[in-house]
Amino acid sequence: MKKVRSPKIIATIFIGTLFFLCVIIFAIYGGVDFGRNYPKVLHYANSTCQVDTINYKAYQCHGRYHTYTCYGPIWDAHYGPNRTIYAKIETEKRYRSRLDALNKANEYKVSKINNEKTCF
Repeated sequence: MKKVRSPKIIATIFIGTLFFLCVIIFAIYGGVDFGRNYPKVLHYANSTCQVDTINYKAYQCHGRYHTYTCYGPIWDAHYGPNRTIYAKIETEKRYRSRLDALNKANEYKVSKINNEKTCF
């Protein structure tokens, strides 16, 4: 085998390998993100919701050296044709205080039957 001594060839191989690895990493990240968000598109996109109740839920969150209680907003809603499909919607985002979680939940107010808003 001959040794490659040209710095241009070494730099080209290095940059090409780095580019190839970046493409693989972004494809994996995109696949995971697509898998997380595609069910939302299937069920909620282009649909109107009737939000019945808003609330928050307590979770155990992990910090660097400790565990603490955090909160996430939840909504009870009906969507789909004639608002017949029930859903309990939770977000992945967590908040340190109950007030922050309720403020986020209040972005989608409890609606009357004829006062719907586009789903999450």
